[in-house]
Amino acid sequence: MKSNKNIPEKYIEREIISYLRTQKWLACKIRTSGRIVGGRVMGLPRDELGVSDIIACSPDGIFHALEIKNAKGKLSDHQIAWGNMVRRIGGRYTILRSLEEAIDYVYKHNLVIK
Repeated sequence: MKSNKNIPEKYIEREIISYLRTQKWLACKIRTSGRIVGGRVMGLPRDELGVSDIIACSPDGIFHALEIKNAKGKLSDHQIAWGNMVRRIGGRYTILRSLEEAIDYVYKHNLVIK
């Protein structure tokens, strides 16, 4: 895998979402940088802290929460808590650092469209 420590995570997210959609996944980017209300940037509500970058449903109906990080990115405590909640309810949570890792993830779970 090429080093992606300088690649902004938003580019990795776009590549992964595009790939997942080719595999018939429902996938969307979750905006996690706060909300603009009345021209002011407001922080996220407490129950939204840590929500994964990509929320997806695979063709078999499984919920996937995908956290995207570049090579130097680290999880926050809120992201760790979110991942634990997803797993507790039976969803899948993973950290992806590249398109290649996303492709491997899809193949690992035998969710590739043939």
